[in-house]
Amino acid sequence: MTHQPDAIIIGTGVIGTATAFEMAKAGWKTLSLDRNAQIGHGSTAASCAVIRMHYSTFDGTAFAWEGYHYWRDWADYLGLGTDATLATFKECGCLVMRTESNGYLDKHLANSRNLDIPVEEWDAAQVESRLSIYSMDSFAPAKRIDDPDFGVSNGGRIRGGLYWPNAGYVTDPALSSQNMADAARQHGASSIARRASPLATTIRRRASTSASSTTLPPIDPAAASPSRRRGRRTRCLARASSDSRSRATRRGRPRASARSTSSSRRTPSCGALATCGRCSRRARRSWPTTRRWPRSFATP
Repeated sequence: MTHQPDAIIIGTGVIGTATAFEMAKAGWKTLSLDRNAQIGHGSTAASCAVIRMHYSTFDGTAFAWEGYHYWRDWADYLGLGTDATLATFKECGCLVMRTESNGYLDKHLANSRNLDIPVEEWDAAQVESRLSIYSMDSFAPAKRIDDPDFGVSNGGRIRGGLYWPNAGYVTDPALSSQNMADAARQHGASSIARRASPLATTIRRRASTSASSTTLPPIDPAAASPSRRRGRRTRCLARASSDSRSRATRRGRPRASARSTSSSRRTPSCGALATCGRCSRRARRSWPTTRRWPRSFATP
């Protein structure tokens, strides 16, 4: 980096990149750090990306309602240009059932009305009429799947629900984080992601997205793992076994023994540096227990 940051932001998920974007627009020099190799590939990528505005507190509801407008006008909010690949907000609406356990959503309804958020009250007949897939039978309390009464109604009926027509979801939460990181870079923000693992480096290597983005140096293959330092190359065991049989067939000899197959695993002809994802589970079962496991086979 060529400058001293005013603020360091830990994490490049949707919260971290949004913070960097807003601070960069305000004139702060920010540096974002993340343990993952790509932006948005932590908990953000694993989220359901639901955009809702029903919360039990007034402040939480107000924040969510403001955030909805950013998602709705995503392209205008970011200002990345028409050629940018952006995440999309699908405004499909959200229906939440009113039950005794959630206080019949009375607080949520009051907060929405106080903030002029569109919300509709549906009784059981309206729910079944508009969404015929719903069953208004009550199954509370929750039961384990091995309980004999699992899936058996308690005889009660749900009285209805609240429908927020402006709720929805984002099609690609990780992409939304990357969108905000790109927008932040336009205002001078920088980011550093952890270097990729040997397996990720073998499968794919992403180019630097912009000159203002700071990246770590590439991995030194000689120091990637203990097995590499000893001169061995780890790779997909299924392919190694197949190559061993093919070489034996071409030379007119019977199939390779277990010893020769083990040797071929250490010196593959394909030159791969790590196991492929398809065969990694098989590789873990067959790798000799007396040897040190290569990092590429380590359980995440």
